Amino acid sequence: MTRRPVRRRLVRGAAVLFGVTAAAAVFAVTGCRRGGGAAAPGAASTWETKLVAERAAKDREFKSSPTSPMAGVARTVVKAPGGSWVSAGADGLVVTPEPPAGSALSFAFASGWRWRGTPVRAWREDDQKAIEPGALPEGALFRVGRFTLATYGTPEQLVVIEFDPEREAVRTFDRLLYFPPDPALVVQARVEKVTPPEPVTLATSRNLEKRYLRWARLRFELAGTPCVLTAFKMRADDPADTSLFVPFGDRTSGAETYGSGRFMDLEQPAGATAELDFNRAYNPLCNYSPAYNCPIPPPENRLAVAVRAGEKTYPH
Repeated sequence: MTRRPVRRRLVRGAAVLFGVTAAAAVFAVTGCRRGGGAAAPGAASTWETKLVAERAAKDREFKSSPTSPMAGVARTVVKAPGGSWVSAGADGLVVTPEPPAGSALSFAFASGWRWRGTPVRAWREDDQKAIEPGALPEGALFRVGRFTLATYGTPEQLVVIEFDPEREAVRTFDRLLYFPPDPALVVQARVEKVTPPEPVTLATSRNLEKRYLRWARLRFELAGTPCVLTAFKMRADDPADTSLFVPFGDRTSGAETYGSGRFMDLEQPAGATAELDFNRAYNPLCNYSPAYNCPIPPPENRLAVAVRAGEKTYPH
């Protein structure tokens, strides 16, 4: 799910950053130049200020957003073709072939997903205007009682995730925990493009599979150790999609950081190098709720070093 503005990270779960304290010194190593953006004192100060602000924004969103990962309580899949009624029950989503009593939604697939349901409010996160029953827009949200339902559709199925603002994890949430900002863990990696991009299947936290394209290998050094990570894309034929997904594990995984690993997002580089800022490594959404289906970093992206930067595991 790879969370980029905070909102996009949360939705992807590729979605989905952040820390507090003084920055360490910047130095160079063979084959890996430290990130230039944090090298000069003024630039380092600006970089750290921005990083801390991003972390604070993520904390606010986790506490208050109707689709906060902390509020995720249930997940259901409506198969195509055909359709089902979906309602939010006390113990999670309820899917029935006939309309239940009370507020509910009907999702059906013909040439695309369509919905109907009253009294139900529907909208998109990036556009708060009400959506009338009919064709289901990508990323549509629904209010059923106190619950918010988020929808993610493909021609094969519709995934519906239920968010409950009264979930205990929301009520008790204060903030996420991070390693201190460290500009020494902003590195320049050599980009070795995979041409053509290779199809690859990653296992997920729900024992399913997600398909990606192996787009490039990123070579760099950490603590004098040569490292390589694979950067993935969802699609190679969409010029508007310039993001790369970099899931990874390291020697902190399962102790200081989330067991299966963490994620990074970066913009597709135009040249032969790419900046990797491990201070912006973030947890899969599965760390916060069982309602998600998160890709697991593959063996090729397991680092033999400890990366003490970015987000720590939750709860603390």
